[in-house]
Parts: sequence; C-alpha cells; structure tokens
Amino acid sequence: MKVVTSDEPSHSAEDALSNEKESQRFEVDNTAPRIENLAARIESQELHVTFHAADDFSPIKRAEYSVDAGDWQYVEPVGALSDAKAENYDFNVVLTAPQPSLEEQTEQKRRRGKSNANAASSGEHVVVVRVYDRNDNVATAKYVVR
Repeated sequence: MKVVTSDEPSHSAEDALSNEKESQRFEVDNTAPRIENLAARIESQELHVTFHAADDFSPIKRAEYSVDAGDWQYVEPVGALSDAKAENYDFNVVLTAPQPSLEEQTEQKRRRGKSNANAASSGEHVVVVRVYDRNDNVATAKYVVR
C-alpha cells in the first residue's frame, strides 16, 4: 500500500509539502470458509452430525453448532486441534424432549399407559453449524433432520 500526503490545497505551489510511504506487502482475507457435506441423522436418542470445513486462505479457527435454535456449542474437529485449512467434524448431540404444554400434559394423563419416551427423537430437528477462519470470516449452514 502506498500513502501520499500533501498540504498543497492550503498552500501555494512553492510552499506546498508532500510525502509518501509504502508499506510492506500484506494480504487481506475477506472470504468465508466453506462448509461441505453437512449431514445429520438420528441414532437412538442422539443426533449424529458430520461435516467438512475448508478455507483456501487461512486455517480454520473454530466451529460451533446449534440444535433447534438452542445455544451455540463449541465443537472440536476430529483431530482435536483446529490448525489446518481443512478440518473434519464428527460428533453426537443428546436430544432432549421439549417440555410439553399444559394441554399436552393433560392429554398425556388421559392416555395413561402410553409412553412419551420417543418424543425427543420424533419430529423434525434443525442443526445449524458455523465455522470461523483465523481472520474471523464466518460461514453458516443448516441441515433439517426429519
């Protein structure tokens, strides 16, 4: 980068001063990493999630996930150290049943012998992942499990 300064607008041509400075070469990374092959499936009472993150310019800094709009949770890559331009992620999340409404509780009491054990694994779940590179560029992706 080269910066040139001058006070010519406020001085006559013969009194004007100017100077310039050139920096060393540097690179700017403003491209987000890529999230590839995001997949999730229900296994028993857990959600098994896998994906690949890659960046062409800088190493992957960290990854996080959220299930069903819950809090963001940090997840380690398969190698347990996030220091490369490409990382694989493979993890399980325990599914919890949502708290039933008062109407649902009343209906469950009426049904009495029927179990609600599969409530956490039934229905639809949304998994969102986000990945940051070392320059804090971020990518997000989602996967819907039915």
